Amino acid sequence: MTANCGMIAWSVILYTAIRFNHGLRAQGIDRSTLPYRAPWQPFLSYYGFVITIVVIIFSGFTAFMHKFDASSFITTYFGIPFFLILLFGYKFIHKTKMVKCEEMDFVTGHSRDIEEPPREPGVWGWIKANI
Repeated sequence: MTANCGMIAWSVILYTAIRFNHGLRAQGIDRSTLPYRAPWQPFLSYYGFVITIVVIIFSGFTAFMHKFDASSFITTYFGIPFFLILLFGYKFIHKTKMVKCEEMDFVTGHSRDIEEPPREPGVWGWIKANI
């Protein structure tokens, strides 16, 4: 059950990364302007999302082998309806909606708003600054 819930958490993280990339694209923000860019994005996010969903779906296949095992089925797949109940329950109670890609806020709290002292480039600059 823990592994399946971990996969659900990773699928949500990857879905968030996919939506982030869609928001950047919808607002015409180039990824090269970001302070950190993960390589091969958004393709690795799509790949990871599909793989985690496949793992979630097929993680309890042994519950169906030979004879149906109800306890194995419940312990494996309990996290899926639990997650969905929590997600939609929160959205229903708090009346939240999905933020449209065109309305995502990429400006508030941006690192360019904070003035940082200049640092020496490279590893040695980091070591000197933190000694």
